[in-house]
Amino acid sequence: MTENTNNNSKIKMISRLDHLFGIINHEDFKRVILNIIASEAITPDQKYDLLFTKIRVAFEILEMESVKKSMGESITRESISDSLSSMDIESLRNLNTNLYSKCVKDAMIKGVNWLLKNVCADGRWEHENADNKQPVSSVWYTSFSLLALRKTRKFCDNKDEINKTIDKGIKWLQENQNKTEKGWLGPHGISVYETSAALYCLSSLDYANSQEVKNAVKFLLKWQNKFNGGWVAKKWDKYSEVGATSFAIVSLSEYLKRADDNEIYLFDTDAVFLEDKLDKCILKDLRKVFESEGFPLSENARIIKEKDYKWKIMDEERSYTYNIKKNKREYGKLKIYGKIDESIKKGVEWFIHNKNQENTYCYWGVPDKNYWYWNISKTCDGINALSKLSELDKYLFSWDDVLGGDNEQFIEFLNSELKIKWVKNVKIKKSGGGKSIIITNEGKSLLFKLNLEKSKAILEIDGVTTCEYFLKEENGKRNLYDYKIDRDNKTIIIMINGGINWLLARRGVFKKGDIIGVGWHDLVNTSLVIENLIKVADIQSVPLRPNVDWLIKQQKEDGSWGTETPRMILALNSYLSKLEEDPLFEYIPFLNDLD
Repeated sequence: MTENTNNNSKIKMISRLDHLFGIINHEDFKRVILNIIASEAITPDQKYDLLFTKIRVAFEILEMESVKKSMGESITRESISDSLSSMDIESLRNLNTNLYSKCVKDAMIKGVNWLLKNVCADGRWEHENADNKQPVSSVWYTSFSLLALRKTRKFCDNKDEINKTIDKGIKWLQENQNKTEKGWLGPHGISVYETSAALYCLSSLDYANSQEVKNAVKFLLKWQNKFNGGWVAKKWDKYSEVGATSFAIVSLSEYLKRADDNEIYLFDTDAVFLEDKLDKCILKDLRKVFESEGFPLSENARIIKEKDYKWKIMDEERSYTYNIKKNKREYGKLKIYGKIDESIKKGVEWFIHNKNQENTYCYWGVPDKNYWYWNISKTCDGINALSKLSELDKYLFSWDDVLGGDNEQFIEFLNSELKIKWVKNVKIKKSGGGKSIIITNEGKSLLFKLNLEKSKAILEIDGVTTCEYFLKEENGKRNLYDYKIDRDNKTIIIMINGGINWLLARRGVFKKGDIIGVGWHDLVNTSLVIENLIKVADIQSVPLRPNVDWLIKQQKEDGSWGTETPRMILALNSYLSKLEEDPLFEYIPFLNDLD
């Protein structure tokens, strides 16, 4: 680094510090920074990591009451600067993580205790938004409150009280499912939003096989637009909507991840409609049955006999199944089943076709720059729906580990997944520059071939292609997965990254009352973005601590954030869980572009 370059870096540093002083207006903070700078010997080859980490820790200690309490009330600015100046980088990292972890945990637990104090006697939560006087749905509020309690329980001491509250809330949700529509009511009647929230909540809390959950799944399949794959928010709406479609996809995916079966019972029909003599034709009366049940068939729908006793009605990319033997044709009726993965796939296709493009960015919502703040939550909905699919994927084995010292996972895959009985004492070798795996044993053979262009691995048994599996690049390795929801993963990854970049371009400094912070327009948007970034982004390149600080500073004295308390708790929980999993994930030099 030349002397001129070093001077430019110092000028940048001073400029940035002046900017910080202007925003924060905290005299103690200024004095501590100046003390730290005076104690440091800035050399030409120093990259300022240590200096800026000390500045960041000093700021947190001085700004956050919970951090002050954790260090004792006797701390002064002189003691802070003296102790920080003598620390090495590793000690500072540990102090930085531990102090901030406690700060986030304190805020989160304070919010949890507020929820416990404000639950109604029958197990629900009810609140009125003081800002716009619109009632918040008890179903919505209760569902997210229960999720917040379950996910944060591991950090709390009062686990028994939390468990009892969760049990009571679950009972309230189950008892308040609409008896006619089998969904849940929102402020304006039966709603996809409320039904999806309750379905996601109950599935996450280990009630995926309950009757109420199965009713909700059927409700969502029934309300899905059979032609474009999206969902409307309310029954009388005409057009599919981003938020409703996202919540439906996420809740159905959560159910599918935990349920016993991909098929869900829909309704009964007369067995006479489905005899062999129909030969692919669908009788008019059968069409009327499907339409009356909320599952209208297109003109292209056909009946296909797969094998004895099992039939399938194919309707473009959707299918319905029935099994004569399984249902014993009781009382001349047959049970019709729908497939959940097909419904999810159609919803994902709706998202892909309804994105808005902005250079290399993409977003969801209204294609109007004046609505960017509204589109933040919609873009989070889109990212959440698309990224949820990967949770359903089943890891099989790592391609690079085969013959790399660990064949156990690969042999287990051949034995348990493919049911290959001759896998003992097999010979395994790679060929074609590592793009093929050949498995042989006494005349029997398997061949795996990589198709890097399509990110797939193709399995051939005795020369016949039987299966395709999907490749994911993870931590420098090529891992194989079985996708429960078939999709063009490259397109989805591009869209998720485009959405993330669109969101990051809209992060800014906002002021609410006397609180200045970094975020996305308001509490809800900021919490949604934090959760999505932690889930899908390369966090090492996206420092979120300033955004989390803003959420914490807006917490009220009683521990709440108004009607958004459950969502704020969930965002803090995501952040804290990531921080405890990887203590250094937020270690980024405070002004890290001064190299």
